[in-house]
Amino acid sequence: MKNSYLVSNTTRVLIVDDDVFARDYIQKLLDMTGIQHIHKAKDGGEALNVLRGIDVDVVLLDIHMEPVNGLEFLKAVRTGQAGVRRDLPVIVLTSTGDERMLGSALAFDCDGFLLKPSSQHAVAEKIWAALVPVQPVVRAPQAYQVIPTNLTENVNDTSPQEKPLPNHTVTVRWDELEPGNVLARDIRTSRGNTLLTAGTSLTQHLISRLGELSDLTGFEFVVIKNTAYV
Repeated sequence: MKNSYLVSNTTRVLIVDDDVFARDYIQKLLDMTGIQHIHKAKDGGEALNVLRGIDVDVVLLDIHMEPVNGLEFLKAVRTGQAGVRRDLPVIVLTSTGDERMLGSALAFDCDGFLLKPSSQHAVAEKIWAALVPVQPVVRAPQAYQVIPTNLTENVNDTSPQEKPLPNHTVTVRWDELEPGNVLARDIRTSRGNTLLTAGTSLTQHLISRLGELSDLTGFEFVVIKNTAYV
């Protein structure tokens, strides 16, 4: 398995999921990969307590949990309120029905998306990618304060985006995006959920996350500002 040695033996993983079957299933996949240091929590609050007592290298995080959901956990980590490292790698566990929260997970600078259920290979690859040394991606704590964490809030926006296209824009495939591109229109899923809003300056980190979501959420093309006129 490609680079599997990077996620074995000493790699420390925290699984956060309120479904005991899901936790046990993921643990079995990690065991097969060779990871020996595995911790588990049933919601975001319990996970924060675990992190205050031990250090982990990466978190596999479900979103739909009570009383503390995954977005609330991410907010606590990224703002520094959790009392743990703010750049802790967090991979979000998702399913095809989780579209409404993906934009918030992106905004919290998560380090990957893993579709449930997944294979041993997929889990190892996601963890490996999250652990590869890269430039820090976390922003100032205040940047995360305004991101919504309420899973019951209706964030669908099925209204058509304004037409004609803004001046000096270009439409590209997501895999043609480059760091520094600025969105001229919101990126929305096929169901109308907003992933990223117009005006967002794209980083390599965001582009990688968008690539993971392209097949899952049904978007392919992105409208960006033409740098020749910026």
